[in-house]
This record gives sequence, C-alpha cells and structure tokens, in this order.
Amino acid sequence: MTWLFPSEMPSRDQRRLDMFLACQYSQVRTASDTQQQTGIHKIITTRMGADLSAFVVTDTQPGRSAWAYIDTNEDDSAGNSLLAWAYTCPADLLIYYRPQHCDVYLLWFWVLREHLSRLRREYSSLAYRKKEVLVRRIRVPIYEFERLGIKGVL
Repeated sequence: MTWLFPSEMPSRDQRRLDMFLACQYSQVRTASDTQQQTGIHKIITTRMGADLSAFVVTDTQPGRSAWAYIDTNEDDSAGNSLLAWAYTCPADLLIYYRPQHCDVYLLWFWVLREHLSRLRREYSSLAYRKKEVLVRRIRVPIYEFERLGIKGVL
C-alpha cells in the first residue's frame, strides 16, 4: 500500500485536489510546517468564514477501487505500540484522495472515530512495515467512506 502526503504528491494531483476543494469551500491553503508536523496538511475556510483543519491521505494503489485503508496502530522497533492517525490526528477532516479513480472522500474525524470499533469488528486488519515501524490498518470497503462522509468526483 502506498500512501502519499501532500508534500509527496505529484504537482498535478495536488492541483486537482486543491481545485476540487476550492470549488467546495471559500479558501484552501497549505498548513504551516509546524501544523504539518502535527498531522494537519490543509486549512480550509468555509463560506461562513470558519477555518477547518484537514489531514490528507492519498491512496496511490491502482486497481483497488473497492477498498480504503485506515491506519490504527504502529509498533516501533522497541516493541512500543502507539495509536496511529485514525485515533490521534488533531485535524477536523480526513480527506482521502484516490487520484487514479478521480475521487475524494471528506469525513469528519469525529464521525470516523465513532465508527472505528465497528469497522475493526467487521473488517479485516492487515499490517505492513514502513521503515522501522509495523503499521496496522483496517481494510474497509470504500462504500463505508461514502456512508460516513461525502464523495466528490474530480
């Protein structure tokens, strides 16, 4: 599974996502370096003037149109288990972007977190190694993101 965060995305995909968000909201800007270190990638200003913080995950796997992946735990090389972004991200919104399918899902983190226990029970978990960290995630059908959030087509 390949994930890209905004700073790693090809500029074409970054522009497409920003254009989509700009059509939905009043203003979209990249978060500061300090905010990005905490898991906030974008600041979105609504048409009512409220600022929302967003965490962006880009799923770059081709041909996996039926699934989305939610990182829940990370085990470091010392054997310490830490909660991953599904639980710890301070952002208001999750933006799950799939450029190969030209779609994007917007989910409130509080809604996602309300459903994590159910998702963990109902769907399979898998793990992969990312450098020195073992990342555990839930593999959920993409329709769960459609049920819990908003789907946009680019």
